[in-house]
Amino acid sequence: MSTVDRALSTLPPPTPFSTSRLSPVRTPVVSAKLPKLTLKSFNGSLAAWTSFWDSFKSAIHDNPSLATIDKFSYLQSLLEGKAKETIAGLALTDANYSTAIDLLQKRFGSKERITAAHMDVLMSLDAVSSDHHIFELRRLYDKTESTIRSLSALGVPVDSYGALLAPVFIKKLPSELRLAIARKVPADDWNMTRILEVLLAEVEARERASLPKTKQSGFTQKRGRDFPTTATFTGGSQSGCCFCQQEDHTPAQCTKVTGVDERKRMIREQGRCFVCLRPGHISKHCRSSMSCATCRGRHHSSVCMTNSKPKSGQRPPTARDGASPHLSKGLNPETPPFQGSNTGATFYTSSRESTLLQVARVFAFNLNEPGNRMSLYVLLDSGSQCSYITRSACQRLGLLSLGTKSVSIMTFGSRKECRTECHVVKLGLELKNNAHMELKLLTVSHICEPLTYEVIDLHKYPHLNNLDFSIPLDHCKQIKPDILIGSDQYWSLLTGEIMKSNNGPVALNSCFGWILSGTAAVKQSSARSATMVTHVLRVDGVHEDMSLEHRLRSFWELESLGILEDENLVQTQFGDHVKFANGKYVVSLPWKDSCISLADNYQLCLRRLSGLFKRLKSSPELLKKYDDIIREQLALGIIVPVENSEECSVARIHYLPHHCVLRQDKSTTKLRIVYDASAKTNGPSLNNCLHIGPSLHQRDVAYCYCG
Repeated sequence: MSTVDRALSTLPPPTPFSTSRLSPVRTPVVSAKLPKLTLKSFNGSLAAWTSFWDSFKSAIHDNPSLATIDKFSYLQSLLEGKAKETIAGLALTDANYSTAIDLLQKRFGSKERITAAHMDVLMSLDAVSSDHHIFELRRLYDKTESTIRSLSALGVPVDSYGALLAPVFIKKLPSELRLAIARKVPADDWNMTRILEVLLAEVEARERASLPKTKQSGFTQKRGRDFPTTATFTGGSQSGCCFCQQEDHTPAQCTKVTGVDERKRMIREQGRCFVCLRPGHISKHCRSSMSCATCRGRHHSSVCMTNSKPKSGQRPPTARDGASPHLSKGLNPETPPFQGSNTGATFYTSSRESTLLQVARVFAFNLNEPGNRMSLYVLLDSGSQCSYITRSACQRLGLLSLGTKSVSIMTFGSRKECRTECHVVKLGLELKNNAHMELKLLTVSHICEPLTYEVIDLHKYPHLNNLDFSIPLDHCKQIKPDILIGSDQYWSLLTGEIMKSNNGPVALNSCFGWILSGTAAVKQSSARSATMVTHVLRVDGVHEDMSLEHRLRSFWELESLGILEDENLVQTQFGDHVKFANGKYVVSLPWKDSCISLADNYQLCLRRLSGLFKRLKSSPELLKKYDDIIREQLALGIIVPVENSEECSVARIHYLPHHCVLRQDKSTTKLRIVYDASAKTNGPSLNNCLHIGPSLHQRDVAYCYCG
């Protein structure tokens, strides 16, 4: 032990520990690369102004590192449509940046106008017809919830308008959900907050119930008919006609089995449904929403009784002569000449796979009457150079012709040209985010036959999940496109965003929502029919010499420009509005639809009356006769005094100046008063706003001969 102690005593004393000699240890900081910030453009929609201004203000307006002129450049690049027109003409300078901001704030930043725009969105929500349309229900809830949040951010709580919105919102829901909400929301707690809570619970329950099964049961169960879970538009198929077992035509186009009674007998023997022609169920239990393309009845078009004559083949979509009542037959000199060109064809058929065509559902509206809107199906075809719309859709929207184009159309599989005149119309389409665009289209009588939504299995294509499709993919039905978008408008409607995988269809993002294209495997349990879709292969302008008859007809149409249509329209309005009251016939003035405003002409009439009085004052006898005629017309009710224009109950007030016409050669009426309906100040005159009516020259000549 002493040896150990001696050894320890010889060791040097320990050095005191100092933390100052330690070098600091630096911990590496991991910084994630943030994605590039992209600001959305602003097109003038009042409902989108608040979100646009908040993002622009945070990223650009309040950024001290940016120069003022750079901020102005960013602002101009983010504006579109009406917003861009608001600051048009301002030079790119530092001083004009604040001016541009003030102009935009004054026009689009008004709280009252923004609130009104959000309320218009709530009032114009699309109704959902069935509780099985889960995507539409989710879209309705999300749109309502986001709009209510925007109003709350403006300081407008839902309690201030919920009592008025609730009954309007309830009517947009299917009857099943109305009943569910009525059961769960008591009468004393009836408000929008509780209604949306119950609606959200119902929508989430249906979304959970529609989720795909990941595991199969361990035992084998007897399988019934597989009902479709998702559906999409197809133009090719696996099996064709169920009557003659051929694959080159649809059942409605079968020429071997033409009798309706014979077709019904074969459907019964094969155990097929009279609505969708699929085996395994009857029409009473059919869940398809298909209807007859001829009479809209609850049966397939191949067994329609009104279709007594069989079709020999599919009719190509050629334009027909004749115009609708809303389309003028005259020529518009402002319409540019049509240039002939070649177009491609959209056609595909397959024996094992289905080809998905690019179809979207949009809301179209009349630019002159924005309230006249309707839902239409649009077929996007990059193989067609021109864009078309059916005449029936033009009639329903009340579109007016902007002119005509003489074209020569050659269709797929044909060497004969079809010469016709297509009217040019313009309409508006509602896009996402409350935007809209204008399209110029050619009118045709027919685009294609009704096309069928076929059932595909989206479980095989996970890249298509959680996409907001333009057409809800939860039911099967037949649709008939009324608009075809060609290459002249095609690329302006696509955003460029694509979702695709190694196999399966491709999803394209458009201004209307996501649409599908490409090939996809069809469920074995779904019956399919081959549908051939062809479009215009060539459209040429007609430049060859016209016959004498055609020249004379064109000359007459040019001479009677704006008269033929007006005659028919005025005669129709006269027959609808004429009535007999107080011993005389009364009819309203034939106003033109294009006449929006009419000046009152008060100051003009006052000046002309003053000049007339000065001229007549030199002849007291003439002035007395003029005054007598005025008083006589006043007594007969031909003219009426206007005591106070502000309290007048009529919709329009318009004063007509008048003057005298002297005819000394007349034995009876030497002086008569003429009212000048062509007088105008700034804007159209009364004659410009009224139809001229039919010509009476021929009728006068006939009266002379009869006399």
